[in-house]
Amino acid sequence: MTYKLKLKKKKFFYLAEKIKSLPFPLVEKEKINAIFNGFSVEVIDSSNFSLIYNNGCFGKGSASRSAPNIVRRNKDFPTSDETVHSCETLVLDLEEAFLLAHFVKTLEITDIQGNVINNFELFVKFCELKPNFINCLVAYLYLKYNQWIIKTGIKYGANFLLYKENVRLYHASFVVILADNLPLMTRSIQVIQRVAESADKDVMVLQVIKPVDLDITDLNQVFSRLTEFKVIEIVLKRFDISRNN
Repeated sequence: MTYKLKLKKKKFFYLAEKIKSLPFPLVEKEKINAIFNGFSVEVIDSSNFSLIYNNGCFGKGSASRSAPNIVRRNKDFPTSDETVHSCETLVLDLEEAFLLAHFVKTLEITDIQGNVINNFELFVKFCELKPNFINCLVAYLYLKYNQWIIKTGIKYGANFLLYKENVRLYHASFVVILADNLPLMTRSIQVIQRVAESADKDVMVLQVIKPVDLDITDLNQVFSRLTEFKVIEIVLKRFDISRNN
């Protein structure tokens, strides 16, 4: 048994070009309020759950495995008379929240005291909370630019899972691993590849390349140059020679 590699060259990506063409929860007037609780970002008002989840499958219900219960009951934008009384919130991963706040401009994020957090402050807080947030964010933006629905890959010991369309209708196509050093990660990739294969998924390895002149410790500089990062994409597929002779 061997492996087939498909390598895509380093490339720039410009997410702003696709904001209007990809399924995003766009708002025309007031932004949707969300709260950063120190660990994740939550949308509290259930009347906004459908807009966010049904336009890109962003977030998950705090009391469910995927879509919030109110979305699964098809209660889109309920009125005050039909609002389902529930303590469930829509929980967003850090990368999802930053995308919707900074690039899509749908969210206004506050702390638990109600103070608005601007996008740079949010970036700094997320970097402090998650040491590899910069690489995860760049990879997330790259995948979103390529029109994937992205969910956490923690179930497979990976960074992300990729879906072609609605996660309620399709299984994930790829397990995604971020590699800081590809040669040193060979063994780890092989382990995840075997786990992914048992679930009928392929493995995608991404390596994030920062601009040569960028000081990665200067978060102000990193924040302003996020779209200058490059990404190397490698698709790893299992290939049985004996079946192809």
